[in-house]
Amino acid sequence: MTALLRQSATHLLTVLGLCFCLLPLSGVADDAIAGKAPGFEVLFSETEVVDEVVRLDAGFDLTLSPELIEAINKGVPITINIEMEVWRKRAYWLDDEVARVVQAYTITYNDLTRGYMLDNLNSGAHFQLPSLEAVLWVVSALSDFPFIDSTLLDARASYYYRIRLGVDVESLPVPLRVMAFISSRWHLTSDWYKWPLPH
Repeated sequence: MTALLRQSATHLLTVLGLCFCLLPLSGVADDAIAGKAPGFEVLFSETEVVDEVVRLDAGFDLTLSPELIEAINKGVPITINIEMEVWRKRAYWLDDEVARVVQAYTITYNDLTRGYMLDNLNSGAHFQLPSLEAVLWVVSALSDFPFIDSTLLDARASYYYRIRLGVDVESLPVPLRVMAFISSRWHLTSDWYKWPLPH
């Protein structure tokens, strides 16, 4: 029991020490943020029905804050969620949410290889990349993504879909999570962007 308590205390001190190290940030020079304000944006999206599956393409712009880059480089995993929803229009009532899909990626830094690991949490795919800029380039595009089965959509109804992306604050260590909720430099989220959904 004593050993377990000692281990838990050591883990807590490690996390708190990491948070303390992240507070006095100096300027972080990185191509991902050079000359741009931190933020996420959905640039475009389009869909196509192939073999009764609505497939989606989308492009994003991601500029991380110095705080997030510093956290990644100190070993904190950062998860980015791309949220996609399908809604059915209703004339005399609130629109109805039909489906919701989240594509999640986790970014980690490998100190041994001096490279970055990108994990696709949906497919289980792993990518070892040489720079954070390369990681963001991969995350910035969805191509031929299987969005929704078109047979689930009523041919007589009108639908639209919307997309946003943001940092998954809930996946952060607890001390950093508190910081993220009170600082927009950590809690980066795009606006929702909406398009009609042909089916």
